[in-house]
Order: sequence, then C-alpha cells, then structure tokens
Amino acid sequence: MRAMIHMERPVTAAVDGPTQKIYTPLGPMLAGGINPFDMVEALVVTTGGREWFSPAQPLIQSVPTLAGPDLFKTGLEQLRNEAEAPPQLGDELALIQEDPFLPDEVHPN
Repeated sequence: MRAMIHMERPVTAAVDGPTQKIYTPLGPMLAGGINPFDMVEALVVTTGGREWFSPAQPLIQSVPTLAGPDLFKTGLEQLRNEAEAPPQLGDELALIQEDPFLPDEVHPN
C-alpha cells in the first residue's frame, strides 16, 4: 500500500539546497492501517515525473523513555481510534498536509 500527500501547490527546491519537510498527522496514518514501526520510504515525484526515494526507516524509531512501552502503546491505540481513516484510492491512502504541532508554541515556558 502507498500513502500520498496531495500538495495544494508545488514545493520549489534548489538543487543541493535545504531539505523540505512535509508533515501529515499520525492519527489518520494509523487509522489507515500503517504500522508506525514498519519500514517506510518517502517518495517525491517531480513535475517532470522523476522519482526520489528516502532511505527506508520506521515512522517511530524508539519508544520515549518517559512514556514506557505500555503507556506509549495505549496512546497510539487512542490516537488511531480517535482519527478518521483517510480516503483510499485504489491501493493508495490520500493523506493531507498539515503544519506540525509544536508544544512549546502552544504552551510557552
């Protein structure tokens, strides 16, 4: 299965320029059946049709030490259960782009 993020407008990136990060919520990915510990690749398709792949890596690389495995698992299950599954188009999930949630912006110290 593939998951795609539809871009409202193209991202312009210079050759050998800085990395462009695109964010999508984790909840819909979990609700769509993506296992956050499985190996995934990011794929970019340019307007010219050229494909670029990232190295394969899991979405979640380790369990936060403060949460512990049981609490972390419960949190992921709750996130999955509360999220709406993204539409599926053939064998692709249609994810949305969203700005990242940064706790220090919401709750300044």
